[in-house]
Amino acid sequence: MDSDEDFMSQLSSDDEIMPDSADDLSDADFDDEDFDEPDPDFGLSPKELGRKKTQAHVVPFRVYEPTDIQKQQDEMISEVNMILDMGKEDAAIMLRHFRWNKERLLEDYMDRPEKVLEAAGLNSNTNNLPKLEAVPGFSARLDKDIAIKTEKKMVQLQTTSGMSWIEVQYLNAASQALQTCRQTLKWTYAFAFYLAKTNLTEIFEDNQKDLEMAVENLSEMFEKPIQELSDSKLKVDIMDKTSYCNKRRIILLEDTADNLAKGKWTFNSELTAPASVLAAPPARQ
Repeated sequence: MDSDEDFMSQLSSDDEIMPDSADDLSDADFDDEDFDEPDPDFGLSPKELGRKKTQAHVVPFRVYEPTDIQKQQDEMISEVNMILDMGKEDAAIMLRHFRWNKERLLEDYMDRPEKVLEAAGLNSNTNNLPKLEAVPGFSARLDKDIAIKTEKKMVQLQTTSGMSWIEVQYLNAASQALQTCRQTLKWTYAFAFYLAKTNLTEIFEDNQKDLEMAVENLSEMFEKPIQELSDSKLKVDIMDKTSYCNKRRIILLEDTADNLAKGKWTFNSELTAPASVLAAPPARQ
């Protein structure tokens, strides 16, 4: 009996020692560093991992040169011209109407071509295209109406302000300057349409714009009520602006004529070529 009790007491003492040895084993043999898992790479190279992260508000962009924009527009015009079988001029008008959204243009045109052409200002019927028509005597009638209105305004101003007929002649001079300058501007628009883009063209357009602004300012002053026209300060302003308009008109005409005589103007060959040359088929090789 004594031997059995000794044996059981020895087992219980061994059990009490075992947990300590187990703890020592776990601390020594199972270090946390041995079980560190590698970070996932998600298929990215070390170079990509080291790249600086782009902020959310930063948007990548590219600055296009005017030549790049012109090239893209020409390509879109050619594509629309080929797909819809229309002239390049009409294709350019359509693209401008759709703000150069080619996909939307093609989609809307396939669904309702008549409405799209009408909205862009084009006519699907080539037999009834808009044409310029000269109305005999129209310009003469317009000049006559302006002269009658000017004379009526001069009489009213003379009556209300007590000015003499000679003193109100500045209104007639302003009216004549407006008509002459507008006539000149009308032909400068046609001339500028055929000009190629050069430094001289920019100077021509600057002179044209200067004359436009002067004419608009003079027209605004000329259309004021009779009560304001009787003001001496406004009279001086109208006379000064009339003189300025006439001078700017002469400068524009002289500069244009001088460069034309010296052969400095460059014109768009596609627009100035004869119609027979443009319509001729390409020669066979």
